[in-house]
Amino acid sequence: MIKLNENIIRWIIAVPCILLTVCLVLYRAYRHSASDRERLALSLEEFRDKEKKSVLIQRVSQQMEEIAYQQKDISEKRRQEAVAQTQKANRMQQQAELARERALAAQLEAEKAYRMADEQKNLAMERQLQAEQSKRVADTLAFLALGRSLGTLSVTQYRSGNMELTSLLAYTAWWFTKRYDGDVYHPAVFNALSLSCRQDQLWFGHKGAVTGIKLLSGGEEKARAGRNPLPGLVTVGKYGEMIRWKSENGQTYTSELLLNDPCYDFRDVLLRSDSQMYALSYCGQLISTDSAGIVTRFLPKGEYRQLISIASNLVLAVSTTGIYSFDCVNHEIQPYFQPEHSITCVGQMEGYLYVFFKNGTVALLSSDGTFLRFIDSLPENSVVTAFCPLTNERYAIGCREGVILICDKNGNIRQKLIGHQAAVTAISRKGNKLFSSSYDCTLRLWDLRKGKTESAVIVTSPGWIHTFCFHPDGTSVFIGDEQGRLYRVPVSPDHMATVVRQGLQRDFTREEWEYYIGKQIPFESYYLKTYQP
Repeated sequence: MIKLNENIIRWIIAVPCILLTVCLVLYRAYRHSASDRERLALSLEEFRDKEKKSVLIQRVSQQMEEIAYQQKDISEKRRQEAVAQTQKANRMQQQAELARERALAAQLEAEKAYRMADEQKNLAMERQLQAEQSKRVADTLAFLALGRSLGTLSVTQYRSGNMELTSLLAYTAWWFTKRYDGDVYHPAVFNALSLSCRQDQLWFGHKGAVTGIKLLSGGEEKARAGRNPLPGLVTVGKYGEMIRWKSENGQTYTSELLLNDPCYDFRDVLLRSDSQMYALSYCGQLISTDSAGIVTRFLPKGEYRQLISIASNLVLAVSTTGIYSFDCVNHEIQPYFQPEHSITCVGQMEGYLYVFFKNGTVALLSSDGTFLRFIDSLPENSVVTAFCPLTNERYAIGCREGVILICDKNGNIRQKLIGHQAAVTAISRKGNKLFSSSYDCTLRLWDLRKGKTESAVIVTSPGWIHTFCFHPDGTSVFIGDEQGRLYRVPVSPDHMATVVRQGLQRDFTREEWEYYIGKQIPFESYYLKTYQP
């Protein structure tokens, strides 16, 4: 019983527990299903929201897709427009390039046309200049021809005795020739000036040929300084005369016979001062004159022609067989140079002596007589008779056949001057002018600056011209000839023109101007009293 009760109790206790457990389980199941329902509801709600969102997103996507398609269409349109714009831009660029090329072509054409125009202009200007130059040349030649023609007319009037017209024509001839850079030494112009100038002077003092002329040193210095006219000069001749010519005004000369001995045949004279002079005789006598008197010294036997001063106290006497020195202080005569061949001439330049031999060779000596070397030989049959130093290490030599050679210091011939018909006796330089005298009785002038090989005849003498000497101012030259005449002849056309103008007594008349000069040339006044520059 008790046991049954216990079982009943147990069942009573177990059944409620089971029921409670079942209830709990059911409750939990219920609670779980409710939460599931809630979760499902929430999930459903979420799904609904998501579906709504999905629909919305889908709609938005569709709209975006539509917008994208629209944008794509727009982009395509814009791309097409861009392509069209690009094509248009390319076409425009091509057009611009074509336009640029056309512009460049047009520019090139314009430049070409400009250059052609410029060339045509330059050509026209060049032709104009050529025409003007041709006209100037033609005018120059016409005026130069007029000048020479007037010179010839002046000489004709001189022969007729019409001195006024002679001077007018001579000055006008010089004026036109000088103005147009012509040769004022042309014979027609020079002779007209020489006749109109009337400054030629002639003295007779020697019985035979005048062989040496030297200026008094003090007078030369004063004349060069322009303080006083040349007071005098000394001449020697073949008949043993030594004459001093004195002048107070430079125009009128009086002679003083220092020596007159026909035993002497003087060939050269050398002045160390106005009172100390040396004269060399052909047979070897050396005559010295000073305040103490006249002294004769005898050189070794030979044929003497030249005296050369090489030092303050040393004089060289040149013969065909040798050169001897004379000491002016100790009065001693010593051999200076003894060659194997015959000497024809000796020249001095830049401290050296050039010794010319008859066989055509040339020896170079130092100032103390030491032989240095032979230089180039001269052309065959060239016998040197005169020497003159020039500038730029050159010198001029005159030959027996009448030719003058311009050589460098080594003897190379640089120029040949042909004009004299006989042996050249003396050569002297005055600036760019070279003067030469000859046994053909002429004194000729050569213009070294212009390189001319033609000469102008300055003087024609009745006899052989042995020597000449310039007046220090260069306006005149003293000449000695074979007959013993001593000339003073003007050689400067400009100086002669000045003298001629100063002596004019009137101007051309209008009729004379039109007749001699021409109606086309404006009238000019040359008479100083009416001249207005």
